[in-house]
Amino acid sequence: MKNLYVFNVNTRGAMYGIGTYIEQLAKCSIKKDMNVSIVEINASCEEFKVETKNGIRYIYIPWPSVYPSGLGFARLLTIIQNYIPFFLKEFVKQGDENIFHLNRMEFLPLAKNLKAYFDGKIVLTMHYTNWSMLLLGDKTKLRRILKKHPDSLVASERQIYDEVIEGRELINDYCDKIIAISQHSYNDIISVYEANPEKVVLINNALQDHYRPASEEKKTSIRQEFHIGANEMVLIYAGRVDEVKGIFVLVAAFIEILKTHPHCRLIIAGSGQLDAVMEQAKYVASKITFTGFVPKKTLYRLYSVADIGIVPSIHEEFGYVALEMMMHNIPVVASDTTGLAEIIENNVTGLKTTLKRGKGQLKASAVDLAATINRLIENESMRKQYGNNGRKRFKDRYGYCLFEKRMVELYNNIIKNQQ
Repeated sequence: MKNLYVFNVNTRGAMYGIGTYIEQLAKCSIKKDMNVSIVEINASCEEFKVETKNGIRYIYIPWPSVYPSGLGFARLLTIIQNYIPFFLKEFVKQGDENIFHLNRMEFLPLAKNLKAYFDGKIVLTMHYTNWSMLLLGDKTKLRRILKKHPDSLVASERQIYDEVIEGRELINDYCDKIIAISQHSYNDIISVYEANPEKVVLINNALQDHYRPASEEKKTSIRQEFHIGANEMVLIYAGRVDEVKGIFVLVAAFIEILKTHPHCRLIIAGSGQLDAVMEQAKYVASKITFTGFVPKKTLYRLYSVADIGIVPSIHEEFGYVALEMMMHNIPVVASDTTGLAEIIENNVTGLKTTLKRGKGQLKASAVDLAATINRLIENESMRKQYGNNGRKRFKDRYGYCLFEKRMVELYNNIIKNQQ
């Protein structure tokens, strides 16, 4: 019997890209006669629970109701991974063709326990790394830290050092296959984590095509609902409101844009460091719509009235949001970095700009980003052309069917090698 167990942790990431990814894994696997179980750690329930929905088994494992005070999230996550085999023992049958698909780099204890207690192969998708968020993707700093003797590192550096060392152990000693979601991620898995290239496969993230063109009447209704003026040009940002996502650079750029284009409105759809962003934007707050986290249905309605999408991340492993915008026929302005650099074709599907790391560079980066966005604001034909080109690129390279084909091939090859 073929069984897929997909593991994740209930965090902000589960509401954004990783959650979408897991939904797609489950869908393509259940269509290919695999029994699919999604195991959610830190589940939002009071006790262990199992339920089946649409042919998929969901196994919910909450934090323990009682634990020593002072334990942080990372420590709790490490501890609970040692108990997961006991929750799964009645479901995972020895002799079956089992695949355990991990979606966190912090899952070393889990991988050790799965190998110790069950038959099966382990697959890991590297969605993001903690070092890239802490260092804003600065690999020069990372290499400098990794070259130091561990005893000479300060606490923040030692955290990064230890996480990379544990990541190498996870990838090289316990994982049978590692999935990179972008070319730069593929390169990091081999160079930073010293993985055997034969174990690494590049499978780009993808999305199901949910684009449905809205009528002018519908767009007017949506604008009225969100109090967007009929003549306002809409710029939209979607995702976590964090420094690594370039949100502070974006707000500073928008302040510059309003000096020459006061008819613009910025929508910020996401949760995170909202207090800090609102403080930065206090003098232009009437021109910004803060929605907080919104479900996909609401976000897609907002996309239907957007003129320009902005993805100003300092570091991005892939860039689901850029795909969503391209799918919705929106021209994109993005930072020329990591995963985004691979998705956006400059002067074809959108415009790219280089943003510099560090708060000391915020002003210069904001001026460059504002100038790039202004090019699209001032050229309607360019917006239309880039939007059309972006949608075509989405369908050709990032459609769900291609992702499904690659994942099914990978799972089938893994199962074949178990027999």
